[in-house]
Amino acid sequence: MPITRDELRDCASLAREVDRLKEQILRLRARIEGGSLQLVKTTGKGDADPVGTAVSKIDELCERLGGELSRYLELSNRVDAEISGVDSVVQRVILRLRYVDGLRWRDVSEKAHFSVRWCRELCARGRNALGVA
Repeated sequence: MPITRDELRDCASLAREVDRLKEQILRLRARIEGGSLQLVKTTGKGDADPVGTAVSKIDELCERLGGELSRYLELSNRVDAEISGVDSVVQRVILRLRYVDGLRWRDVSEKAHFSVRWCRELCARGRNALGVA
């Protein structure tokens, strides 16, 4: 079954979400390891444990990352296989940067060394080659 435009968009969104979750995890780990979070005891209503809270948040993010990564890998493999059928090497590169890697147009443009406008045109041609409107 051919790939749809929604699946292309979902693949790009999942790639960005996976990257976002990884960055969040790395930032929290760096804060813990760098010592900017300290174990603090408060009086009154209970104990505040910023390190424990951060570790719990990391666990939660890792669980979400695992689910999103599974969905992304499944969809990106399918999208990449479809893109492999496009005749033009340049169109394949643009399609992969945009949909498999999930890059924004500015970043696609920088990596491909073309203007944003030309990258968008090449992507549209590549989608047409895929049979995606």
